Amino acid sequence: MSLAFEPVATCQGEAAGLIWREDLVLFCAVDESRILSFNPSSGAVGEFRRYTSRTSALSDGPDGHLYGAQSGSRRIVRFNADGSTTPLLSRLRGRIHNHPRDLTIDSSARIWFSDPHSPIPAPGPQVHGRLEHASVLRLRPLANRSLVLERMTSDTTNPAAVQIAPDSSRLYVTDNDPSPSGRRELRSYPIAEDGSLGSPIVLHTFGADARGPHRGGSGMCLGAAGELYLCAGSIEAGPGPMIYVFSAEGQLVTTNSLPETPVSCCIAPGSIYVTTLGGRLLRASLV
Repeated sequence: MSLAFEPVATCQGEAAGLIWREDLVLFCAVDESRILSFNPSSGAVGEFRRYTSRTSALSDGPDGHLYGAQSGSRRIVRFNADGSTTPLLSRLRGRIHNHPRDLTIDSSARIWFSDPHSPIPAPGPQVHGRLEHASVLRLRPLANRSLVLERMTSDTTNPAAVQIAPDSSRLYVTDNDPSPSGRRELRSYPIAEDGSLGSPIVLHTFGADARGPHRGGSGMCLGAAGELYLCAGSIEAGPGPMIYVFSAEGQLVTTNSLPETPVSCCIAPGSIYVTTLGGRLLRASLV
């Protein structure tokens, strides 16, 4: 695969989670606390939402609503069509969870999200300390339409990207321990019929060299055939910024170099879009 990427939009600071929705690409201007839109037909960039409290990822739910991982306020939220925002349950066994980074929603409306620690505190007095663990958590709807918050992984130290397989049989997770001896892996966890996670398969491991640890996966998306696109790498160490493509069965199919450090990706009709740490939205043709 040889993809030629071009910049199509910019923001101040980090550009993160993005989604193809209603003929627009929505992406997160994290440091601006805004969600921006890009129109591929006209090239216009607009403001979709403001005051989003460092929202870093977006996902559509089966109910048609847009959901976000709001790292700045330590919660998962629903962005309503009337412009309001509904915060979802944020207490795990009575304690506020950490700073959600990424989320994915399965066909049963269960919201899976990575919950790492963040060096950037939530606004206001820091009365709610962080959890002792950084895990993948899940918001599960009950019959009475309430939610229960559950811890799903006990083997993660710094989870980043999460993605559900098209048939909801597997959960893909990137775990990025930045220490030289830490593990930076792409894992595939089987999801049992009762919703629990089995032991993971490691699909890819990122190493280290004389320049330091290789940057692990930061964002994922699915292709039309169920293939998994993974954003990883940087210019500081390793082979550089890359898009890795894995088959639906988990085999590495190909890689493609990127011009700068990627954060997240999404597939749109005929194109792939990538956001970067430098605040750019990149596009390449898949045709």
